[in-house]
Amino acid sequence: MKESSFADRLALAMHNKRVTQGAMATALEVSQSTVSRWLNGALPHKLVTVGIAKFLNVDMDWLRSGKGEAQFFSVWGIPEWTALLMRWASAELSDDEKLADVQKLTAESRLRFGIRVHLLRTHLRLGVNEFAAQCGIAPSYLSRIESGARLNPSYQIVDKIMTVVPVMRAWLLWGDPPILVPEKHRKGNNERVVSLLMQMEDEERARLDESHRNALRQLADDKMLATADLVKMIESLKEWAARDERARTARDFLVDALTARISKERGAKR
Repeated sequence: MKESSFADRLALAMHNKRVTQGAMATALEVSQSTVSRWLNGALPHKLVTVGIAKFLNVDMDWLRSGKGEAQFFSVWGIPEWTALLMRWASAELSDDEKLADVQKLTAESRLRFGIRVHLLRTHLRLGVNEFAAQCGIAPSYLSRIESGARLNPSYQIVDKIMTVVPVMRAWLLWGDPPILVPEKHRKGNNERVVSLLMQMEDEERARLDESHRNALRQLADDKMLATADLVKMIESLKEWAARDERARTARDFLVDALTARISKERGAKR
């Protein structure tokens, strides 16, 4: 995915991660007017660009020059796709309405932040007090995060957790894979911690793969959804998918479901 300027790429990355100018300014400790200037053509210092790329979970070379891939990830899990896509198939919705659906799923994913923190802590075999001490936050506050009482943690809290565990910000906030930061950024991290996180990532990948297979089977076997309607769903996403990563991912998923259905139907005729 390549845009014509740094400002275009920055706006695209912020849009894909639903990050406001205010949130960007707070995370990078700059004024909101500075972020506005970037979006209007001003170029940040190279070191600042590193921080922007890390915050938005995009490739720095892509952000600076447009070279390579942006490396965006989807913002909802496979099980949620089915419900969303079935809603799109049952009604004629505009792109704005579909975007609203995506934003709602993104918000719901953010609410599961505490679940992911709990998953991290338990996989590292740490108690609440020990993990809280390592992160530099109060045990009571950590308990509130894990229980869901704190639904919208600050980016400062997220940063504190990320200093203890080498995980991707996008996974911690929204559940977007991958979990672990790239190997080149793990230098200095405890080998035991990295090993336990790699094990956790393997387990999560297996779980997501199984969810993907189940969702495909559900769509392929759904007697209430005719093959023609599945084709219609794919066609309805064609234009949107040409300009939006989320829609392209959803369309690819539907194509896989259609392929599975056709294969099954052919097998039944033999």
